[in-house]
Amino acid sequence: MQPSHAHLKPQQLVDYFSGLWTFDQERAIEVHLAGCDPCAKLARKVYLEGYLLEKWTAERHAEVAPTAATVA
Repeated sequence: MQPSHAHLKPQQLVDYFSGLWTFDQERAIEVHLAGCDPCAKLARKVYLEGYLLEKWTAERHAEVAPTAATVA
């Protein structure tokens, strides 16, 4: 993990939300996020994007995607 003064990378946050870090590493990330607004904002974005990707299915996409008749 990077020093606490360096910004976190998106992949580090993906790994954090996936539970791939040790307890001490998670704690260091949480401390960093508590004091770094840009990283906290990125963490929210990474979390939301992960959630949306997890919930996406082709079937659900077809339900909400406009059909050719409604676009024309």
